[in-house]
Amino acid sequence: SHHFADERRVFGAVVAGVSKWMKAPASTRFGIMSGARNSRGMITVCGEVDGRNGNGLYVGMRPYVGVLMGTPASPDFVVVGIAASERERAEVVSLCRESGVG
Repeated sequence: SHHFADERRVFGAVVAGVSKWMKAPASTRFGIMSGARNSRGMITVCGEVDGRNGNGLYVGMRPYVGVLMGTPASPDFVVVGIAASERERAEVVSLCRESGVG
């Protein structure tokens, strides 16, 4: 279906956008991912990502939040934040809640 193609494009955009911020983009692992559109039509995507640190070890799932820009045919995911600390984790979770995700 048409909707599925869009979902795949969105997934690809999110993976590309988040991976750019990881130390080892090729080995980035993604967990849950969900999005919500607000009244202005802006789509916020939240999810979890795991990546290797400088020593090549996976650090565990961390929440991220970002906004989908671009067009449906060519979406671009702009990362707002990937939580590293507990405080950042709380900030990301509350941003996601405020955006209606999850």
